[in-house]
Amino acid sequence: MSSICFISNQTKTDFFELLADELASKGVDVFWIAVNKRISDNLISKYGKERVLYLPLTIDSIGKIFELKINDLLLADRRLKNVPQQGVSYLINIQLHIYKFLTENLIKRIVGEQTYAYECVIFRIVKYFVPECQWLSPYPSRYPSGHFSFYCDESFSREIFESSKSNACSLDIMNNNIEPKNGQDYKRAIKLYIKESKTFKLKLEKIIRFFSAKNYDSEDPTWKSNTRLDKFKKNMTYFINIFMYRFVGKVGLDDLNNVIGQKIVFPLHLQPELNIDTAGRYFDNQKQTIIDIWRQLGPNDVLYIKEHPIAIGNRSYSFFNSLTFWPNIRVLSEKVDVNDLLKCVDYVFTISGTMGMEAALMGNKVFCLAPTTYNRLSTVATPNIEDFRNAKNIDDLYNNSLNKEIKWSLKEYKQHMENFSFIGDAEGDITGNPEARNSMNIKLVANALLSTF
Repeated sequence: MSSICFISNQTKTDFFELLADELASKGVDVFWIAVNKRISDNLISKYGKERVLYLPLTIDSIGKIFELKINDLLLADRRLKNVPQQGVSYLINIQLHIYKFLTENLIKRIVGEQTYAYECVIFRIVKYFVPECQWLSPYPSRYPSGHFSFYCDESFSREIFESSKSNACSLDIMNNNIEPKNGQDYKRAIKLYIKESKTFKLKLEKIIRFFSAKNYDSEDPTWKSNTRLDKFKKNMTYFINIFMYRFVGKVGLDDLNNVIGQKIVFPLHLQPELNIDTAGRYFDNQKQTIIDIWRQLGPNDVLYIKEHPIAIGNRSYSFFNSLTFWPNIRVLSEKVDVNDLLKCVDYVFTISGTMGMEAALMGNKVFCLAPTTYNRLSTVATPNIEDFRNAKNIDDLYNNSLNKEIKWSLKEYKQHMENFSFIGDAEGDITGNPEARNSMNIKLVANALLSTF
């Protein structure tokens, strides 16, 4: 019998349950791993205790551990890094529990994100020690729009499982013959998120959650350092940052017209977030990364940094002020249209951002520091530390780091993504896409999962 295990987390559990029910109706054996007591109890009542592995923060070790880079995972975890000793113990203690659960239940597929360190521990155990099990990260493919792919790496950069011809890259079913576009799913989600965040309803819900500490679970590792006091400190900082952001000196597109040398843009990542903390690890200190890029420039070149629309409030006035202290680092208004911007710049320098893909699909020159789906394109360079050290200027850095590996043409890239993408929304984010949890989408994603067996 086919068997699948879903990794529960706060926001995706409801979506995964819908998928699990659809798969169970088709004869798939469903299992769960959960870290929240309330969610675990609910899953146990529905699926049975033997099918749910609960991993609370105070779980005891039951034996030998594996040789995993726990420090690497701890540092990327938005919660446990605030309690490092407890965090290390937890990431060690859960290992054998996970291994025994997967092997004793003969689980063939495991589905989850890699937002938190416990999820990454599961991923690495599957990758290195449970060869009969395959990890699947269903994630938007960014191209083509309205599709997702299955990824088997921590950077969500390499697709596995080719879709059938009947399912591959035809938007007729979902989007009424709309032409596939690059990054449109992500942009739509951002717009909806911003719109939703301004509503009175959402603000009221946040206030109620703050005072009631609703659903707070001290044994949930994803809630550690998220007490009422922690929230108060974080929210106060957030509102101060929003207020001070208006005083950050920002320029518009017209500023680019006066640049004599090269024009480079670095779009800031929302942080904490999977694309930067997990996929972009080792470059997740964005401030240091910006300085390292600036060091490659000549006196006439200008590096523009552009804030992520959702991230306003996450970074302090001093963050921007300390960067613009250096000659020719300027903050670009977040309101600047990306399409207009990409027509003006000479290089896009990103860690793993969507703007890099947009630029690459337009044929622009792109530096991409982390593995991504699009770093295989012929105009995308992936420099390493030695490239940084040895380059005489930004052009030299691009040319030297571009020619290290075989690249794909735009046609080859698009064909690959079309062959390895499935119709539907596998994120299940009801804020970003309210239609994600309708019955049609659930069937599309469930059928895609079935096709992997």
